[in-house]
Amino acid sequence: MNPVRGCGTWRREKARKENLPPRSGQGDDMDKEKKDLDVLRGEERGDVIPADELLGAGEKPGTPYAAALNTGEELEDEDVTEEEELWEKTKHFDPVKEESTLDLDLELPAEEIAEQDITDDPVRIYLHEIGRVHLLTADDEKNLARQMEEGKSLGAIKQEHVQKHGRQPSATDIVLAVLQRLGQSAPFVTALRERLGLPKENSFIKSIYDIKFQGYIDNAMDPLLVQDISTKLGKPVTEIEENIIRVSLTSRLLPESTREAVGKKITLADIDKRLADPAFVASIQSHERQLSAFFAEAIREGKRAERHLIEANLRLVVSVAKKHIGRGMSLLDLIQEGNIGLMRAVEKFDYRKGYKFSTYATWWIRQALTRAIADQARTIRIPVHMVETINRLLRISRRLAQEYGREPTSREIAKEMEVSSDKVREIVKVSQLPISLESPIGEEEDSPLGNSIEDRNALPPVDIASKQLLKEQIEDVLGTLTPREQRVLQLRFGLEDGRSRTLEEVGVEFNVTRERIRQIEAKALRKLRHPSRSRKLKDYLE
Repeated sequence: MNPVRGCGTWRREKARKENLPPRSGQGDDMDKEKKDLDVLRGEERGDVIPADELLGAGEKPGTPYAAALNTGEELEDEDVTEEEELWEKTKHFDPVKEESTLDLDLELPAEEIAEQDITDDPVRIYLHEIGRVHLLTADDEKNLARQMEEGKSLGAIKQEHVQKHGRQPSATDIVLAVLQRLGQSAPFVTALRERLGLPKENSFIKSIYDIKFQGYIDNAMDPLLVQDISTKLGKPVTEIEENIIRVSLTSRLLPESTREAVGKKITLADIDKRLADPAFVASIQSHERQLSAFFAEAIREGKRAERHLIEANLRLVVSVAKKHIGRGMSLLDLIQEGNIGLMRAVEKFDYRKGYKFSTYATWWIRQALTRAIADQARTIRIPVHMVETINRLLRISRRLAQEYGREPTSREIAKEMEVSSDKVREIVKVSQLPISLESPIGEEEDSPLGNSIEDRNALPPVDIASKQLLKEQIEDVLGTLTPREQRVLQLRFGLEDGRSRTLEEVGVEFNVTRERIRQIEAKALRKLRHPSRSRKLKDYLE
């Protein structure tokens, strides 16, 4: 028994037995019952987002709204209050019949009852799990994106080293690669510091790890400043932007202790020269173990950050996916395809643009859903461009139907779409959904559609019976011949598989000449012309 049903009636019955005064006002009783109902559903827990909010009102599977989406019809909101709905659920409760079961169920905590309510619904289980992850602020998204960027950059450096040297790089190799990249951007760093009004610095640490300098290269780029540096250095704007990203990213790949040690020995201008110094390389190699642990942890942090950014935005996928219900795919399939789009958005997200991740990810999620619906919703796949054309035709058709008060003709639709009437009819034909031959028909739906479709190639029952009788008579007559004669006639006239063999082919099978096969065939036919055999087959000559 559901512990939610009949809570108010049970209380009134218990009050009557204990001679307690009844509650005053039906409205208060209903408010309390509604509160109990919400608690039992588990929707007042602070760590879980209610599934109704994620699914959206009126769009849960199985509701009239979902049915309207499937049929294309519009439904008006039902004029039923929550209190009336709750009263309909509780007014038929029998306290005498179900009191013992209700007492047992009401002793369970609300959290356990909520867990019981969702265990049989995979959608609610999923929504319950993703609701546990806290939403991210803009700063959280930026920090996670930076961690992802650092992990991917280290992975790219390792891959580049493997392709170039044929082995995995050591931590020292990674440090040298990072310093080499910073050395390539030395002219840009000097020009940018000058354009920002920062004092000229020769020190590697002070020139790159200056707070103001880092604050600029780690945030959204100023187009005017980038253009000024491009003009001063005579480099394309895209190259200047790449340098900004390179310096911002590679400067974060070194641990602070390494920055201090390297900064005391080199300047920004002589990085390339010091990289070839064996003593300098040896000083880095002395910290190989610590550097290896640092880089390995950075790569792991990047993967964890990517996973966290995805999990924190799974609710966004549900929010977008529920708007595509009724287009041929279930909600769970839509969520799955939307999650693929979300992962793609995480890979492409650039926090330096300055916008929130949700703004950027929505487009990728919607694009993934649209493509999945076009590819998977129909039994016969329709190209994406044709799906867009069909949707445009449907929008124009609905608009014209509202204007004219009737269904528009193909000529009217063609005029609005600026195409020919034949093209409109072709689009309408393509948009028709296939019907399964196993679809039940009839009043009792006890017969599949395929049974009522005429087969124009099928023979009449009389002809089928006649052919079967002829086959039996031929087998009976051939049975009076020798096995060799019988086999020769079967092969020559194709009595088994419908393919007649030549004398040469039959001779090869029997390992004799074609003349011998002709003689055997002639002898067998003479036997069949005997009245004792031929009279069985004369009736079929017509």
